[in-house]
Amino acid sequence: MTSPATLHALVLDRLAGLPTVAVYDSEVGRLPDGGRQKPKTDADGRVYPYAVLWPSPGWVPGAGRDLEHDAGGSLVWDARVTVASGSPTWTLNAVPLVRARLDNWPILAGNRLAALEGTTDVAPDRDTSPPRWFVPLTFRVHV
Repeated sequence: MTSPATLHALVLDRLAGLPTVAVYDSEVGRLPDGGRQKPKTDADGRVYPYAVLWPSPGWVPGAGRDLEHDAGGSLVWDARVTVASGSPTWTLNAVPLVRARLDNWPILAGNRLAALEGTTDVAPDRDTSPPRWFVPLTFRVHV
């Protein structure tokens, strides 16, 4: 069975190809290589777009278990990504870039990530100064 850690690393690698969106691993400021870097800002202090991939352990659906209650390699795993920036417009412009990298991407042979349907509004994060605007996205794969 493919591990959640392996899937997480694959998505981080995929997101790293975004030229105009910084990518962080598990928290804002933590780079995929383990280094640290604060989000870059413009002259007014507004943060340029970034995406954070949050760790997810996934789960084994009941239908994937046999009579001995063995998962038999079945795993449902979500890539949870928050897209954010210092401007609602910048965030709106960054979301389709992240979606284009991950939605319908063959993360493993025979297994594609798929965006979960539904929308979430761009929301302000009032815990930051100046405020940031964010959108949570979820992509799912069954392996």
